[in-house]
Amino acid sequence: KYINSLRIDEAAHKLISSADSITQIAFSVGFDTLRTFNRAFLAERNVTPSEYRRMKQKQGETEE
Repeated sequence: KYINSLRIDEAAHKLISSADSITQIAFSVGFDTLRTFNRAFLAERNVTPSEYRRMKQKQGETEE
């Protein structure tokens, strides 16, 4: 659980700071399948990775 938490933190940072696909990010932080990544991300952040990215992009637009 701790390792997944660290992976999700790193993935969240990459979702905001890079244009890499969610699949690329999932594999780069150490998940073997996209399904496992999506489940772990949802459990940790209460949103899907794509929702998280969209939400953060909207916040960035309103902050500028």
